[in-house]
Amino acid sequence: MALRIETAVSGLDLVTLRAQDADVLYALLKQNRAHSTVRGDYTEIVAMSVQEIADELRSAQCHDLRMGLYYHQKLVGRVDLNSPKLGTFVLGYWIDAAHTNRGLVKAGCVAIIDHARCLLGAQEIWAGVKASNSASISVLEHLGFVLMETLPTHLRYRLSLGGEQGAA
Repeated sequence: MALRIETAVSGLDLVTLRAQDADVLYALLKQNRAHSTVRGDYTEIVAMSVQEIADELRSAQCHDLRMGLYYHQKLVGRVDLNSPKLGTFVLGYWIDAAHTNRGLVKAGCVAIIDHARCLLGAQEIWAGVKASNSASISVLEHLGFVLMETLPTHLRYRLSLGGEQGAA
């Protein structure tokens, strides 16, 4: 059974992406090729075949969440949480170009972070973003993430949810 996480935005839910969703996800990625790769990120994702997407969705580990961002029951993006170690998660997200600037990503991230904190024991969440991606940086800062490191390829942000502090 798929996990469904409601958000504060009416009609916006996070739903577990499964291998059988690969066709729809593939179509959305192809439709958003230019939008998703404008800053040089997501090039590997948009180049994936339907089978590779299905395999990637099947490969999620126990505490990894691969969630579709569904707005009025239509897939419009994705929010992921991966857990490289107990209590630590890495957040990733993207959204369809036609659905940007509506607060949907922020609402999806708030919901998944709350789920991770309350049900998965998350103590900290990390995120990486290109320095040129001002929209994504704005989302992270609104969520309370703090810039921790500037790397040659991206910026690393961290959100502390309490408990012990560490590095991912």
